[in-house]
Amino acid sequence: MPQQFDWRGFDRTAWVLMGCGVIAFIDTFIQWATASLGIFGTVTADAWTVGFWAWFPMMLLLALGVAAFLPGLGFRPVPRLHVTAFAVSALVVLIVLIRWATYPSGIGAGFGLVLGLILAIVTGIFTFLTDSVQEVIGQLR
Repeated sequence: MPQQFDWRGFDRTAWVLMGCGVIAFIDTFIQWATASLGIFGTVTADAWTVGFWAWFPMMLLLALGVAAFLPGLGFRPVPRLHVTAFAVSALVVLIVLIRWATYPSGIGAGFGLVLGLILAIVTGIFTFLTDSVQEVIGQLR
C-alpha cells in the first residue's frame, strides 16, 4: 500500500533545498551573460548556451533539492544530507565565481549568474546552521 505523503515531514532546511533546487533549474533559462553590441542592442545567453560551467552548478543545486524531497516519496533519506549540501553549495559558489571571472572582455554577468550565486549562498547558509554541519565542524576543531 502506498505511503501517505506528508508535507509536514520536511524540516526548514529541506524546504530551502527543494526551493533553491527548483529556482536553480528555472535559473538556467535566464540570462547568464550579456554583451553590448552598441547601437545594435544587447545579446544575452542563458546557462545552457554559456556552457557546462554555467548549467552544471545549477543542476547540482537541483540534485540537492531532489535529495531533500525523496524521503517524502518513501525513499531512505540521503545520509548526512545537510553536510553534503553544505559542501556542494560551497563548490557551486566557487564554480559560479570562476565562471564569472573567466568571462571574456566585453561580456558581463547576467541576472541568472547573480541569482545562481545567491541560491548557492542561501543553500550554504541554511545548511551551515543545521546541527549536523555544526557537529562536523566541531569535530574538525
